[in-house]
Amino acid sequence: MISHINHHISAYIRYSVYRECPTEPWAIKKRTIPDHELVYVTGGKGEVMMNGEVYKAMDKALFYFHPCMEHAIKSDPQNPLRFYAIHFSYTYLDYVNDHWEVIGSDKLPLPYHSLLPNKQMIINYFCQIHAIYQQKDMFHKVHYNGLFSVLLATIYQVLFENAYHFGKGKKMDAIMGYIQDNIQEKLTTRELASTFKVSPDYLSTLFKKTTGETLMNYINRSKINRAKEMILQQQLKMKDIAEKLHFCDPYYFSKTFKRFEGISPSAYMAKVSLFEEGTKHI
Repeated sequence: MISHINHHISAYIRYSVYRECPTEPWAIKKRTIPDHELVYVTGGKGEVMMNGEVYKAMDKALFYFHPCMEHAIKSDPQNPLRFYAIHFSYTYLDYVNDHWEVIGSDKLPLPYHSLLPNKQMIINYFCQIHAIYQQKDMFHKVHYNGLFSVLLATIYQVLFENAYHFGKGKKMDAIMGYIQDNIQEKLTTRELASTFKVSPDYLSTLFKKTTGETLMNYINRSKINRAKEMILQQQLKMKDIAEKLHFCDPYYFSKTFKRFEGISPSAYMAKVSLFEEGTKHI
């Protein structure tokens, strides 16, 4: 359950390894394990099979295997895999009414396969945990348990941020698509915000941060692009084009057109007509 993320986790690391695969065929054949495993690829190429699905193993890829999950790993001998692997068991704890309660454990709320862009930060935690596991000094269990909790928190944070930005990107694609589909309508920030169930201020800020230009600038630029298409068809007068694209008046349409194109709509039409006349004699 995702709600368990904020509970205390008590982990026991059974095994930690850093593996540099050889320049010859190398594989972990199909198997299941009694514990959990995190595999983080730091370089090379290969394949990972999980529950019958095959995934590319590449730089920055994280794989999560839970108990009894069928999986296999194969390295590419032309570009051998390099990866950290941590086998562990864990349980969730919660402090309720002045005493600890064991919530239990099943599967971590992690995707089986993901890409983590913050490579060096993730590697540092895997590297430290592996070094402490190998040393096995007096306090190694306390030390690696704490680091492992920080590693999990970092992974969750990176995945959350990835999902958040992806969600924003999807919403922005939908907004821009809506604008293009309705470019001949009267489009306002308030109307768009209402359609996509966000506040006008949030929409304006999100649009500028995501695209680098203001929402109204994008709308006007898109309207001018549509106006140029209409001019090429040479079927409408300028005032009709301005009206169809919901400019308040022909003067504002002409002013906006010139701001984006550097010339007036009538000059653009003359330029197009001259070009078409010239091509007739080619």
